[in-house]
Amino acid sequence: MDIKSIRKEIHEILSPHQKMSGLGFIVDLLLSLLIVLNVISISLESIDYIKADYSKYFDAFEWFSVGVFSVEYLARLWSASEKKFLKGLSATKKRFKYVVSFMGIIDLMVLLPFFIGLFIPVIDLRWMRLIRLLWLFKFSHFSPALYLFTKAVYEERKALFAAIYLLVIVTFLSSATIYFAEKNAQPEVFHSIPESLWWSFMTLTTVGYGDAVPITAFGRVIGVFTALLGVCNFAMLTGILANGLYNQTERLKKLKNIRFEDTVLKEHLTGEELLLMKQVKLELELSDSQLKKLAGILYQIPLKKQL
Repeated sequence: MDIKSIRKEIHEILSPHQKMSGLGFIVDLLLSLLIVLNVISISLESIDYIKADYSKYFDAFEWFSVGVFSVEYLARLWSASEKKFLKGLSATKKRFKYVVSFMGIIDLMVLLPFFIGLFIPVIDLRWMRLIRLLWLFKFSHFSPALYLFTKAVYEERKALFAAIYLLVIVTFLSSATIYFAEKNAQPEVFHSIPESLWWSFMTLTTVGYGDAVPITAFGRVIGVFTALLGVCNFAMLTGILANGLYNQTERLKKLKNIRFEDTVLKEHLTGEELLLMKQVKLELELSDSQLKKLAGILYQIPLKKQL
């Protein structure tokens, strides 16, 4: 087995898996379990008497976890050159795209506090240990549900941005109006627009801590409208996300129903690439033969092997 075949196999193992079987699924399961154990470990370390009694075990587990995830990071970096859908890019550029991607940054950030503390021990990195909680984001590598959620957020990003933009406008408008309505009655509470932002945000989110409450008639009217606009805005955000998740779920169901079996393509493409081809087939409504020709062009499969 040559280096390229090993690299391709590693890339396949570390790619997202839809089926709950195979070596890739087992690796996902073990890494997910290690993430959960790390989150539990971080939580238990915050209890002084437990940390004092078991600090050496926590340190040993941290060394083990960092070792495992360092190997995973290097494996992802090395096998990133097998991402054939990044056509036209060199292996170095493909690896760089992984390094600067969201998950690539997360994978690196969870390792940095350990190595910085190891090589520069004089620096106080207690606050940076909070970064270890980014272990939780690594679940996106292994969870199809989180993958669907992030995909839904990306697809609905324009609508979400519009809703958040509207929320920001409403927050500042309500802060300004409540300031002018209440500044004379409660100068110690609403003495500036920036200070009024706290009340506005708490009211928009319908939390309301009670430390800032309008007492004038006009101020209460503003409070009612602010609360109603908050409910409407968050209902809109919820609707956008729900619609995006529904669309992604339905799309996934359609992809699963597509039966595209070809031994040549299975030989040359990874599971991730075959899934991409199914997505292309679904969106462009291609036949199997058309998709096979397109895959041959994209992934440079010799024509004689396609026939």
